[in-house]
Amino acid sequence: MCGWSPRVTTRPPPGQRYSCVSLLHMISAHATWVRADVARGSGTAMTPPPRKISFSALDPAPEAPGIASETTEIGGNRWARVRYEPDVLREEWCDEGHEGFVLEGDITYEFEDGTESLQLVAGEAFSLPGARVHRGTAGAQGALLFIIDREPE
Repeated sequence: MCGWSPRVTTRPPPGQRYSCVSLLHMISAHATWVRADVARGSGTAMTPPPRKISFSALDPAPEAPGIASETTEIGGNRWARVRYEPDVLREEWCDEGHEGFVLEGDITYEFEDGTESLQLVAGEAFSLPGARVHRGTAGAQGALLFIIDREPE
C-alpha cells in the first residue's frame, strides 16, 4: 500500500456493480486523495493534530488606547480575541486583512479610500481585505471580536 487513500464524496447506488476500470474512473473523478494516516486523524508534520485555544487563559495586551487583545499564532496567522471599550476609535489605519466575528456589541469599520462603512453587530461575521485600508470604531457598549489576521495584500 502506498499510504494514500481516496476520500470518496459520492457512492454507487446500492446493489450496482462496477468493473475495476469504471471503479477507478469513479474514484479518480470523485475523490480527494489524502494520506492514510491523515485520514485516520493521527496528525503528521503535514497535518497538525487538533488544538484547543482558550483565550480566557491568555493575558490581555494593549493594542491601542481603549483596545486590548489576547492572541496566539496558528499556522502562521494571528488569532485574537479583541476588546474595544465603548465608543473607542482605533486611530491608526490597518492594511492587514482580517476575517472575524462580532461576539458582543457592535463596531463600524471605515475605509481610507472612502468606501461605504461596514457596520457590524453581535452575531455577524466579516472579511476585511488588506488592500482596503481600514480602522474600527466601537459602539456605545463596546465590542468583543474574534479575528484571524492575514498578511498585507
